[in-house]
Amino acid sequence: MMADVLGTAAAELVAGRPVLLLDDCADHPSGVLLVAAERVDARAMAFLVRESSGIVCVAMTGERLDALRVPPLAPARPGRWPRRSRLPST
Repeated sequence: MMADVLGTAAAELVAGRPVLLLDDCADHPSGVLLVAAERVDARAMAFLVRESSGIVCVAMTGERLDALRVPPLAPARPGRWPRRSRLPST
């Protein structure tokens, strides 16, 4: 059954459709809407903003963030997470 769920979720991501990832094992269950960056379009982005908190997070390399001049949210903390979190506000 889990393989079926994972397979369906993977197929949805490949097709560019949002997937809801649930963490129901934590003290405070939560969920995250995901879309494959390679497949996201204006419609998918609008869905993410409309159906969530409106905050969209994007994974990028440090090199790309530097090229875009996105500053770190907090100073680097060697050996601790997050090492360099960046959260631009627009």
